[in-house]
Amino acid sequence: MDPKMDPKRIPDGSQTGPRPARSVLRPLPAFPQLFLDDTKVKNFITCFKDVSFLSFFFKRLERNRSGRYELEFPFLSRCGRERNFLRCDDRPVVFT
Repeated sequence: MDPKMDPKRIPDGSQTGPRPARSVLRPLPAFPQLFLDDTKVKNFITCFKDVSFLSFFFKRLERNRSGRYELEFPFLSRCGRERNFLRCDDRPVVFT
């Protein structure tokens, strides 16, 4: 994990605002698998596999213009009051 993205150094979004939003940081590696950012072993066993969740997640994917983590996590997927910040090696979605 990138030392500057150490979860201990990133303030949790659930501590701000009148109706706090939970912030979830997610990396997206070169191969198409989605993990929580603090997952130590990244492989098929630890990735998200639920098709309905992945469909829901990627349908809501947008550029991160939230004012939070914009450089480190350039994409955002909103899920109710939860904010899923996403970073990847290149682009999160490729159309062929």
